[in-house]
Amino acid sequence: MKILLMLSYFTVALSRKNNDDRLEPTHTPSREPTHVTTMTPSRTPSRAPSRTPSRTPSREPTHVTTMTPSRTPSREPTHVTTMTPSRTPSHEPTHTPTHVRGSCIHGSGMVTLLSGERVPISNASIGMIIQTVDKYNVMSFNKIKKLPHAFNNEPASFLTITTEENKQLILTPDHLIPKCDHSDVSAQELVLGDCIFTVDGKENILNIDPVVLNGVYTAITNDTYIVVNDIVVSPFSIYKKLIT
Repeated sequence: MKILLMLSYFTVALSRKNNDDRLEPTHTPSREPTHVTTMTPSRTPSRAPSRTPSRTPSREPTHVTTMTPSRTPSREPTHVTTMTPSRTPSHEPTHTPTHVRGSCIHGSGMVTLLSGERVPISNASIGMIIQTVDKYNVMSFNKIKKLPHAFNNEPASFLTITTEENKQLILTPDHLIPKCDHSDVSAQELVLGDCIFTVDGKENILNIDPVVLNGVYTAITNDTYIVVNDIVVSPFSIYKKLIT
């Protein structure tokens, strides 16, 4: 009986050991993390390419080059050269007219008599005493001793000389007139700003205008100059012949 009990105990112990050996390999692989490696690759490709290419082309400036050429030609100065030459010849004498005929002073010029009366030079007569100026610029009155031009209606080109005090003298371009430096020049050599003698002293020329009129006159006395319209002028032109 004892032998049977021992055999049964041994059989039970052996069966338990076999059961333990079978259970050990089934529990070991169940604890390994089988899902760790499967999660990492699934998230990596989903985030990388989706955002990067979508934003890159949206920021490219496609309109920059279209604005630059539209403003470049608008700043080119197209009027600069038209203003410069207009100021350059302002001091050039542009008043020389084409000579028609005749040479001297226009007949409307007024001479002053000893009495103070003023008469047109076209009405002057020999022996009449008119205001004159000598070579030292001393004013006096002298008799007219010669009238080279009789009453005439001869056409001629003239220059109207206007001073800063609004004195005017009309004479042909080749007629002589003294300047303040005591040099005699033809009227066509005068320029704006030149100084000439008047009965009130020295005055600058304000304007010179060409004109064509009729009637040329002069009067010769013993003095160097005569006074016409209160301006000192020679009785001769550049083609003068001295008459004694």
